[in-house]
Amino acid sequence: MQKSSLIGMLQTFTKDDMARFGDFVESPFFNKKSNVTKLYYALRKYAPEFPADKITKEEMWKKVFPGKLYNYGIMKNLIHELAKLAEGYFGHSNLENGLGFERHLIKELYSRNKYDLFLSKVEKFKARNAPGKVDSDELFYNKLFVDIMKFEYSENRSAVVKDHKQMLDNMVQYFMHNIFRFANSIFLEEYRVNIKHEYPFIQLFLEYIQKNPELFKGSEYVQIEYYILLCFVENSDEKVFAKLQEVFNRAKNSFTPRDKVAAYIFVENAHELLFRRGVKKYEKDFIKHLIEMVEKDLYLGTENIYPNLQMFTNIIHVCARNGDSKSLRRFITGNIHKLQEHKRVSMLNYALARAAYIEKNYEQVIKHEVKVNHNDFFDLTRDNHIYKLNSKINKAICHYELDNIETVLTEIDTAIHFINNNKIINQPIAQPSKNFFKALKKLTLIKHDYDEITLAKLKEEIDNYPEGGLSKKGWLSEKISEIESLRSR
Repeated sequence: MQKSSLIGMLQTFTKDDMARFGDFVESPFFNKKSNVTKLYYALRKYAPEFPADKITKEEMWKKVFPGKLYNYGIMKNLIHELAKLAEGYFGHSNLENGLGFERHLIKELYSRNKYDLFLSKVEKFKARNAPGKVDSDELFYNKLFVDIMKFEYSENRSAVVKDHKQMLDNMVQYFMHNIFRFANSIFLEEYRVNIKHEYPFIQLFLEYIQKNPELFKGSEYVQIEYYILLCFVENSDEKVFAKLQEVFNRAKNSFTPRDKVAAYIFVENAHELLFRRGVKKYEKDFIKHLIEMVEKDLYLGTENIYPNLQMFTNIIHVCARNGDSKSLRRFITGNIHKLQEHKRVSMLNYALARAAYIEKNYEQVIKHEVKVNHNDFFDLTRDNHIYKLNSKINKAICHYELDNIETVLTEIDTAIHFINNNKIINQPIAQPSKNFFKALKKLTLIKHDYDEITLAKLKEEIDNYPEGGLSKKGWLSEKISEIESLRSR
């Protein structure tokens, strides 16, 4: 039951949500089934972790129907009914939290010809729809909504439409925000999965904005969206990155919590782009930026009550590639408590294994790696398999460094078997790892039974792999150089 949609929704609830959802469930307007209410209060006792062994269908049945024989069909229906109520709560909460309710009210007043009240509500709506109070996604839409409603009102009364320029400016801002949002997502996809999109309109639009910068000066959030998009399309342009940082640092504290999170992620993406283009002088700032996102609890600006695991793994990855085990150890010990309790042991040991690897303490790497539960580390099975594969790579490397030849060969064989029989990880993604294990096997055998010609062939084979075609290519080349150096003495 723990992996059901119902529990997935309940795990996002804050304490306030739990209390309000209780009122929602008890309201006869939404729910007239007392057993559904009983199920909710039985589950609520185990929030927010909802441990699997405590919330089985059978255990919940005992709470709702004490002394009665378990009935799968009835229990399934109760869970379904409670899940539908949770969905309904989400919908009502969304309507209440933003200005959606007011929009529907304004439209209804207009359709009923209650124009005095309609105009009064429109003016109050405009006052509430302010930067820093309303998320940008809604802010620009709301501005356009007001313009359209007032335009319809004036047109239907044959009145002169005022503020044409303001209406056009709001249209342009709404258009820019959505174009930038869409464009950033597709360019980010290009970097993540190595594909190429052709959207000449985006390039033309950027050129037009560059010639008319006054168009986005009304919103610093749109400026940030604009500069991150330029970072994607203008290779290694540190001036663009500097402008992005300037606007971000000036405006970040004036944003809504959700916009602030998005702005931090934009800057995170810009840092990663610079690194991939060979600009590494900002890496220390990047680590500070990532850690700040967790330590300032920015994830609370979204629907989450816990940080996304990706926030932790991003910090671990960037610390590892910079050889910064001190920052990594300091971060993980100071922030591991923020994760869901059942995720902490695996994440802690995953991070400590990376730190030990940086410090070349290979025995400690192996010690920590075996404590990571790769079957329930991430929510997605695919992510668990990918991290499990990476763990196999790290353990094989450590055993090689410790000169455990038999263990290395065993790790290699089990890893290749894992890849060949894995239907979760796409083979194009797994292939670089498979190539690594094949090369490592040859390297291990050469190390303990040296053959100059075979080593030269392996070196050539490794050098000929294209970028991204071989995992740990640099490490393999380094180990070959070590063998060459040792044999040349």
